[in-house]
Amino acid sequence: MSFLSCRWNSMALLKLYDLESLVIHQLPTPTDQDTSISNVEKNEHNDWKTHTSPPKLNFEDLPNELLLFIFQFLPIIDLQRAFYNLNLRINTICYSQEFKLDLTSLKPAFDYYCSSEQPFESQIYSLKLSDEYDRLSLFNQHIDISHFHHLRAITIRQPSPENLDQILSKLHLLTELSYLNIYGALIQSPHITTALFSIRSLKCLILYSFDPIVLDFTDITICAWTKLEYLELHSCYMTSFLELIKYIGPNVKRMKIHINYKRRENPASIDEQIINNLLSGDGGRFEIPISLNRLDMSFYYLSLTDFHLVLKLFPNLRHLAFSTSTFDMNFASATMWYEFITNNLLELKKFQFYIQVTGDAAQRCPAPGLVELFNENHDKWIQGPVIMNYNHPLKPPTLELYTYSQSAWKGKYYAEFYGNETYISTKSNIMDIYDNAKTLRITLNDNNNEQLTLLNQNKANYPKVTTIRLHSQMTRSARENDSMNSLICSDLKMCFADLSKITGLDIPVNQPTNFNFPSRTLVRRLLCIMPKISRLSLPYSYLLDLFKAPLVIHMLKKRIDSVSITFNSDPPLLQDINVFLDGFSTNLRYLYMIVDTTFPVDNFYAILPSILDGKFTKLRFFSLKLSKLQGAPQTFSTEFKLWLKVCLTIMIKNDKKRSSAIEFNIKDSEFAAAF
Repeated sequence: MSFLSCRWNSMALLKLYDLESLVIHQLPTPTDQDTSISNVEKNEHNDWKTHTSPPKLNFEDLPNELLLFIFQFLPIIDLQRAFYNLNLRINTICYSQEFKLDLTSLKPAFDYYCSSEQPFESQIYSLKLSDEYDRLSLFNQHIDISHFHHLRAITIRQPSPENLDQILSKLHLLTELSYLNIYGALIQSPHITTALFSIRSLKCLILYSFDPIVLDFTDITICAWTKLEYLELHSCYMTSFLELIKYIGPNVKRMKIHINYKRRENPASIDEQIINNLLSGDGGRFEIPISLNRLDMSFYYLSLTDFHLVLKLFPNLRHLAFSTSTFDMNFASATMWYEFITNNLLELKKFQFYIQVTGDAAQRCPAPGLVELFNENHDKWIQGPVIMNYNHPLKPPTLELYTYSQSAWKGKYYAEFYGNETYISTKSNIMDIYDNAKTLRITLNDNNNEQLTLLNQNKANYPKVTTIRLHSQMTRSARENDSMNSLICSDLKMCFADLSKITGLDIPVNQPTNFNFPSRTLVRRLLCIMPKISRLSLPYSYLLDLFKAPLVIHMLKKRIDSVSITFNSDPPLLQDINVFLDGFSTNLRYLYMIVDTTFPVDNFYAILPSILDGKFTKLRFFSLKLSKLQGAPQTFSTEFKLWLKVCLTIMIKNDKKRSSAIEFNIKDSEFAAAF
């Protein structure tokens, strides 16, 4: 009889153990060597003589309740590898669990799951998939997703059109599926539209596309969802959105929509008849979601008149949030918003917005009076102050108007340290604004210390800031002025109770070309007063300048584990790149390179093998990305792709262990490798 069979027979009957009956013995501390040895000998003699010592505690002696508690914290792959088929009792406990399965994690875990049996398919309720390294092709080859009978949530990242079609075609078989999140896909096929509407159990749908989503409703079998409650679309045309409204069903309570427009064209005006048809039921066949009570919409260069037409479709809104870049100053008119809301959105309780006005309209903006107009009637639906930032140095100048609770840019709270004029309608809640800031931009100008002091007289605290962005506008001369650097550092110390929370330092690439970066002296001081900076983002030319200071080199080598380098001018010299990489090789975990030169560059041919073959012992991710050149995206040449395949083939032959842990992917403008 095999060892496994013996264990199965011995544990055939399940028993609930009493937690209090467990006796855990603590080993004696060997403070004195002779005494310890003597005690051990006595214990062994007594055990042999009387056989009365308690049995040792085994893992199998733990009660079922405790095992159930432990197993819920273990990933399904680790649980399967460590405990499955240990014995019948453990298997029974495992089969009583519900699991999340994340196949976007490390490659060995993904390989193990796809190459082994899947005993817990019916226990999986949440699944995450990614096609970043062509994983979905392997997944579709080895696993049938329709076998996940109790799957309730699935997230799919960056799928190819072919793999997405294959997976979506089976999702209608999963009768309990209520959450679907597709991120970074090309959603323009009629088959995708039909497949999405065939999932009748959906309650939450999130579609995130880098290209505008195009939905096709020509299939006569498509009918409205009946259970959908939340819809999020990122990047779709207004015409597609207005068509989709007829099919999302009557139970949708919340929507988050990003409207795109065709580049080089202003968005066409919305035909008011389309809105009227939707409101009247379009012949009685469809109903708009009158239950919708929360709408979050972002768009570019849509007129206020057109936006108001869209909002008329949702008269029961209680929470409205929007963000836009526009030439239309009417978006900032408190009078027009008050008139529209009081006539059309009678249920509105909360109103949030972010408005960025550029062009001639921003230059003609009236100073703080524009913001103070919201004072008269905003208490009814705007919670907190309204802020207006006017940035003179930008060309053209930019006006930003927003409520403090509305994220100002890409979902991240952002604050300015020097350089912007800020007007706030009420002062009572000003601390709430700064409490939410996560990125602090320090704008350095060609001005003297007195202006810096004047601009920042009323200093705020930034408890949530983790990233400092040094945006310099010093275009006349380089600044190595110790007094200015000391002033900036002292200001930062006054505004942060704990500077150790700052983990990122970002020195962005800016125009014009005669741009001078902040001084090495300032960076050295910042590294000294912020001891936990581990993320660094900067241009290659500035990194080259920093490495002229031995003390800065020492600090960077010791602390930095994530580096993003932008190459935006001359091709880098091989010896310089090797110096940087040698300096960061010990602790570096993430390396990003953004190339803004004609690619390929011969020097990259020489450094890529050293990055891939194990020189960086802790490296987890490497990305080489081609940025846009004169508005058009670059692409990797055929020569580079062929060379890279040869390089990887040689590496696999020389070191199979290292290469087996690497996944790589070459897109039109990005080469990415995960370790």
